[in-house]
Amino acid sequence: MASSSSSSSSSRVSEKYHVFLSFRGEDTRDNFTSHLYATLCSKKIRTFIDDELRRGDEISQALLNAIEESMIAVIVFSEGYATSRWCLEELVKIIDCKKSRDLMVIPVFYRVDPSHVRNQKRTFREAFVKHEERFEQSLEKVLRWKSALTEAAALSGFDSKNFRTEAALIEEIVKSILERLNHLSQIDNTGLVGIQSRIKKIESLLCIESEDVFRSVGLWGMGGIGKTTLADAVFKKLSSDFESVYFQSNVREESEKFGLVRLSKELVSAILGDQSAILESALSKIWLHNKKVFIVFDDVTCSSQIEKLIGGLECFGSGSRIIITARDKQVLKNCGVSHDNVYTVQELLFDHALELFSRHAFKLQYSPTGYMELSSRVVAFAKGVPLALKVLGASLFEKTNSEWESALRKLKRNPNREIQDVLKISYDGLDDQEKNIFLNIACFLQHVPRKTVIEILDANGFDSEIGISNLIDKSLLTINVLGRVSMHDLLQKMGHKIVEQESRCPGERSRLWHHDDIYHVLRGNTGTDKIEYISLDFSKIKKINLNRNAFSKMRSLRFLDFHSRLWSDGGYSNYCECLLLDEYRVCSYCFLKEDYKLNAPQGLKFDSTYLSYVRWFRYPLPSLPSNFDMENLVALIMPGSKIKQLWNGHLYLDKLRHLNLAHSKDLIGIPELSMTPNLESLSLEGCTSLIEVPSSIQYLNKLVILNLKGCKSLSSLPTYIQSKFLRYLILSGCSSLEMAPKITCCMERVYLDGTSIIELPLTECPSRLEYLNLEDCSRLESLPSIICEIKSLGSLCVSGCSKLHNLPKDLGKLESLFKLTANNTSIRKLPCSMLSLNKLRMLCLGGYRGEDLLVDSVWPFLSDLSSLEYLDLSDCQITRLPDSLGQLSSLDSLNLSRNNFEWMPSSIQQLSDLYYLDISYC
Repeated sequence: MASSSSSSSSSRVSEKYHVFLSFRGEDTRDNFTSHLYATLCSKKIRTFIDDELRRGDEISQALLNAIEESMIAVIVFSEGYATSRWCLEELVKIIDCKKSRDLMVIPVFYRVDPSHVRNQKRTFREAFVKHEERFEQSLEKVLRWKSALTEAAALSGFDSKNFRTEAALIEEIVKSILERLNHLSQIDNTGLVGIQSRIKKIESLLCIESEDVFRSVGLWGMGGIGKTTLADAVFKKLSSDFESVYFQSNVREESEKFGLVRLSKELVSAILGDQSAILESALSKIWLHNKKVFIVFDDVTCSSQIEKLIGGLECFGSGSRIIITARDKQVLKNCGVSHDNVYTVQELLFDHALELFSRHAFKLQYSPTGYMELSSRVVAFAKGVPLALKVLGASLFEKTNSEWESALRKLKRNPNREIQDVLKISYDGLDDQEKNIFLNIACFLQHVPRKTVIEILDANGFDSEIGISNLIDKSLLTINVLGRVSMHDLLQKMGHKIVEQESRCPGERSRLWHHDDIYHVLRGNTGTDKIEYISLDFSKIKKINLNRNAFSKMRSLRFLDFHSRLWSDGGYSNYCECLLLDEYRVCSYCFLKEDYKLNAPQGLKFDSTYLSYVRWFRYPLPSLPSNFDMENLVALIMPGSKIKQLWNGHLYLDKLRHLNLAHSKDLIGIPELSMTPNLESLSLEGCTSLIEVPSSIQYLNKLVILNLKGCKSLSSLPTYIQSKFLRYLILSGCSSLEMAPKITCCMERVYLDGTSIIELPLTECPSRLEYLNLEDCSRLESLPSIICEIKSLGSLCVSGCSKLHNLPKDLGKLESLFKLTANNTSIRKLPCSMLSLNKLRMLCLGGYRGEDLLVDSVWPFLSDLSSLEYLDLSDCQITRLPDSLGQLSSLDSLNLSRNNFEWMPSSIQQLSDLYYLDISYC
């Protein structure tokens, strides 16, 4: 089962939105349209609405793109619709898309007569009189607007005067949209060959008509057979019938990368619509049981995954439906799916297989007459496996008869081989460089971000940008929604087999990735100059005392990676990204739990001059080997190492981009870096013995990330770093540091929390700064007024700055500020300018002792912050809460713990979005 290449189907594959809303903002934004939008969103209908105020004559390209990426356009005609040039340009684009790609259009006549719109009468006529006067030199534009208006108004739609209430009107509009989306979904599914009967069978097993029962269904079959495609088609068709829906793709891969705890939290949060919800909560379980949900768990490999993700199928109540896909039927049984509800996904019937193959080999539904016999022979060889049919079809696209015959002769030499051998036909059509790129990705770069893959491969002499593009075109690679390079399991196993066939002896193969092979090669010292790439997850091996010459025979070694996936996502990040993402992650650079598995009591010797990428978690020696050639090194990643000193003197390392010695607690210094001109990231986080860094870091003009978090012995840094690319400066926990480098215009995130700075190193306005963390800067007494000029600043933290007495009086100029945390400071009065912080969503004033709270003067001020969603006023000695509290209309979380008030004002009932309230110890 695969997507059809027909125009109607392919156009909808790229569609981003279900519905595009076209409306006159001044007329309906805050009433009818907002209610319609909210109802659409509640039904899980992806809806585009333009929330920006429109200025100028030209419609934005983003709006035009949104129309093109939508399946349905809803046009809300109101009295002032025709006065807006933007609305009319939108309308022209909508009608164009209706003609060019069958965009569905639904007009809604909101308090206007349809004939007035269609014939441009009254306000519509008046609007066009003005347009004709203004655009008298380009009347063709006005004519296009009139034509589009007439055509749109002639379509079947909804007239508000025919409905007693707006609620009834909106209900009918949404009902119509759902019906049309369901119809479009069925049309799209027609492009999935041989799937309609299977969808009906799954619907039957799910007992969709019985709303008061719970039902789980299992899809069982081999990899590549179409389980996920079928589950996705059913999911898209039925989702609108449920209160909450969730598609958990790739349970096996995702759980290995991120852990089941994280996946469970994401799932429960999404289903309950509560980011704080966790599975262990009794309340969460009650809510789950009372919700009508539809969940797909894709590629489950053991029943414990379901238990840890959701607590078992018994937690769901009546009306819910669950689909589980698995390669092992026993897994489905163990998950609680009854034998009768397990659907076996079979190979495609011959006719369907031929059609699927033809769609990829010829971009047609049927094979041309001259190729029918050849096509039938290929389809017979593929044995009805959709993935194999797609790959073989793509490999033969636009090939001549003689080339087909040659390919079929090649197939005949392997008549009884498994599907992996079928897929190898595409591999054989690659040039040498493409083959090497494919094998590298199959063996150790699967699910790695595309940018990182390109960086690693380019360092080894490949033209990887075009190479990866070609492999994608040949259906051998894909880029997933996270931007990671991936391939199907069958293709990856094919790559593994190709490398394994190089030699029966692992030490004589070009690539080593399996822990058993690497263990025996290193333990037995059987490596040879054939080995170019090694990637070892050392959490899977026993400790080894490496022979001094363990690597000396590997003279062709280019890539060496000793890591632990026990605490890693398995990717190739060159530094910890937890801070950069501003979210909690289980990161291998933060949690170095593995002991030193690879020891070298006699030292090590490296004779390779080709090394370009070295990542060695827990490197066991105090220095690099004396003959360690770094000339071609792009990345040296050694977190948690025993390194004390990297190298002596000056080395010209113009290719080095990443240097990471995070948590190397014995490191006392790093060498001069003046001859590493292309260094992009320098991470020395947790190097607690590090006393100083060379002054040459100020001249690293390509530096993007400088991470010295937790270097508590570091007492000084250069006052200025020249790099125009430095986006992240991380000095958290550098408790001995009294002066930090100046915050320059290029920086985006600056962490100075836990330092001993006395003043903020800010002498110019950093135009890109988005995040500034000054938490626990206990010696900081004031913030410079220039900080208020940083228009980009979104998050400011001064919590724990015990000597900070005031916030700048012009703080309200921070037009992008959405988060301000100022717990436990010495601030006694809030600046009045804060009234202007109309984007502020989070405000923390825990421990605030300002008298303005006590005399009620600050409460009207706070109530004007209409966008505020989270407010922390814990331990503020509040004795009375005012009625104005109910004016915080957007508030969803309120912490009033450890105060002295005795009652809550009745106005708190007005906080309709409030879901978290803490009044403990009051």
